[in-house]
Amino acid sequence: MEGALGPVSVVLENDSNAAALGEAIVGAGQGARVVVYSNAGSGIGSGLVIDGRLYRGRPSGEMELGHLRLIPGGGILEDTSSGWAIDARVCEAVAAEPTGALAHGAATATSAPPSARLLPAALAAGDATAQRILDAAAGPYAHALSHVVHLLNPDVIVLGGGVATIGEPWRGSVARQLDALLMTPLRPSPPVRLATLGEDVVPVGVALAALATLGAAIDPSRSPAP
Repeated sequence: MEGALGPVSVVLENDSNAAALGEAIVGAGQGARVVVYSNAGSGIGSGLVIDGRLYRGRPSGEMELGHLRLIPGGGILEDTSSGWAIDARVCEAVAAEPTGALAHGAATATSAPPSARLLPAALAAGDATAQRILDAAAGPYAHALSHVVHLLNPDVIVLGGGVATIGEPWRGSVARQLDALLMTPLRPSPPVRLATLGEDVVPVGVALAALATLGAAIDPSRSPAP
């Protein structure tokens, strides 16, 4: 790309890493030294920022939380806790409980098929099936994050991606189940926060990565933010 564009520097970054940098510098992790960011959407990606810099493993990648196998011989985390996995559970619930809150939401929704987008309203109505689906996805996610905490004990964990738009019910379920999985000296768990940059998180992170590549000092109060 640099050859095609001429005498300019080109910065390429993984979207989860970019989001991690954005949230760590100007988002929910601002001011923390060690920030773990994880986004759950169609898949599950993560990034680690230490002292304002992305952690880099080998060139093949790092922080692939979604590909952890929590049970030997079992599936990966994305099989249980990604947005697509939650969508599948919602579809099953709509079919199994045609008079339930999720089915009602599906009948009145303008988009199809049923998806995780139906959960917030059902949760707000106190629907037990919606809560069960949420907790079933948050549990393995918390299990995976417990390994991250036992290894790194970060200052803060930031949850992003489409699943995090469920909001406080998602954050609360992950945080509650995470705390119960930690060894006593590591309790209470690091703060678990929802991402704050929304759809701007990747562009903001890429802009910050470009500034870092140029050797520019990053002042969070003047950094790109929505």
